[in-house]
Amino acid sequence: MECKHVLVVDDDPGVRECVVDVLHLEGYEVYSAIHGKDAIDQLEAMPEEKLPGCIFLDLKMPVMDGKTFLQNIEAKYPNSLARIPIVVVSANGNLHNLDLRPAVERLDKPMDIDEIYRLAHHYCGKPEGSLLH
Repeated sequence: MECKHVLVVDDDPGVRECVVDVLHLEGYEVYSAIHGKDAIDQLEAMPEEKLPGCIFLDLKMPVMDGKTFLQNIEAKYPNSLARIPIVVVSANGNLHNLDLRPAVERLDKPMDIDEIYRLAHHYCGKPEGSLLH
């Protein structure tokens, strides 16, 4: 089943809005959160049919960082929310050396728009009217 919903979690409003806008223009329904706790609160409140097909998650954030978000999702929701593919994004040069389970992908900042599209298409399917072929 394809899901055209995406969640973007980043405390930097410029980065968050850019990724949200890019995905929205591509045809996705995009939710955004300003930190990990905000994301968990939103996910817990969503009906199952609105859950995102993937999550783009920043690592360094106030209140709840990305690593703590991943640990909470894996510990508290192993059979539901932890199954949502998570793409960890960070400017940290050692991103590939970190244990970031249950994340499925790692993406360095600054993010490449084509890579954002590729990952969204891979995990959520390509929306009708997609700008990319």
